[in-house]
Amino acid sequence: MEVLVEDILNKLYLKNFAESEQPTTELEKLILRDNMMESEIAFCSSKIFNSEVNIFKFLEESAYEKDRLFANLRKNLFKLIGNYIVFHKKHVFEYLPLIKETTMKVYNLLIYLFLQALQEGNFKFRKALMPWSDL
Repeated sequence: MEVLVEDILNKLYLKNFAESEQPTTELEKLILRDNMMESEIAFCSSKIFNSEVNIFKFLEESAYEKDRLFANLRKNLFKLIGNYIVFHKKHVFEYLPLIKETTMKVYNLLIYLFLQALQEGNFKFRKALMPWSDL
């Protein structure tokens, strides 16, 4: 399981996926299971939140990607993080400050880029950044 989680995170960084649901669906199958041992949960938390190739780092780096695929992937990854926190709530306390800080950092960056695109009249980029927005 550890190798698979690392492989999926590496695929994210290499942008080696065809659909925005692919990496999140694969991760979900591995990290949102009822029968996980405490050591597996600890490993997953460490990998997805605080490793060299983690989800938040990818979210920060991909914020500048103008493609709808990346916008949907970011949305799916945020949903996955939320589900992971709910699913493993007893095991993520130590990561909550990191999760809050990094989520706000990525959110503020996306808002900045969105407002910049709005000011420039770049409708395509606005929709790619935040596909759920009607602006």
